[in-house]
Amino acid sequence: MPEPTITEWRIHIGAHKTATTHLQEVLGGRADEIAEMGATFLPVRQARQALPKPRTRARRIATRLLPALAPVLNRPRPEAAQSGLQAAARVRGPMLISDENLLGGVFGALHPRLYPALSTLRFLEVLARRAPLRVFLAIRSPDRLLPSAYAEGLKAGPIRDGHLARIVARWRDRPPLWSELVARIARTVPSARLHVWDHADYARHWREIHRRFTGLPLPDGPDLPGIDRNRTPTAAGIAAACALPAHMPRRAAAVRAIYAQHMPGPGAPVFDPLSPQDRARLQAAFAEDLARLAASDPGLVWRF
Repeated sequence: MPEPTITEWRIHIGAHKTATTHLQEVLGGRADEIAEMGATFLPVRQARQALPKPRTRARRIATRLLPALAPVLNRPRPEAAQSGLQAAARVRGPMLISDENLLGGVFGALHPRLYPALSTLRFLEVLARRAPLRVFLAIRSPDRLLPSAYAEGLKAGPIRDGHLARIVARWRDRPPLWSELVARIARTVPSARLHVWDHADYARHWREIHRRFTGLPLPDGPDLPGIDRNRTPTAAGIAAACALPAHMPRRAAAVRAIYAQHMPGPGAPVFDPLSPQDRARLQAAFAEDLARLAASDPGLVWRF
């Protein structure tokens, strides 16, 4: 079976809780249109089948990755007419992938260093030997990232008592720096051209962000509701999720059901473990960090 001919890799790596699901759903729904324009958007499920698992040694990927992609793209599928996979099998152009787990799990977003282990990205340098590589990262102010990522983390499993208080204390003393993460990504994947956008811009400019990520002149399509579909619940919802048994089956589904019953509204504000002072400090630190990133490379941070 012939391997796909990739002329450019365009890989979006997250971060978590930055509207990644919305981007994946919109572009997945436009996969046929993208294929007709000469590129391939690989749906996240297929991407996770083809891409190496964490801790796979990078030196093994050169002989395994592209052959692994070929059957995923060429496999007959009932939904092929809608998914664009048939056209993708014939494409000779850019490969578009979006997978926030390439940075690590959601708990990496709560670490003081923001995703401390980037070994999962080492294979990207191998890809860059085959074709030019662009890496895309959405970032978010820590004051909004913390409650959202914490709520998401509870779907994966219980979080130890006192862990949230320790996160807040650490971030209060040393706000996490996206610029430090970007520098580590650049060292891990030195061949990549990096692009960064602020999650705060996504709600208003998501169509333009999709155009820049794909590198295609995508016409405006229908709006997809639910940019904030995975919203953070109230404090009562977080407490109910924390009270679930530690090792229960279908935990994620149970947590989602709890959150659906505890959405913010009048008299029930969104879960937020930060004090006003902590929030202001993190917001100020993020603004400085974003300015630092923009000054480091004129083309790194997208402006709208």
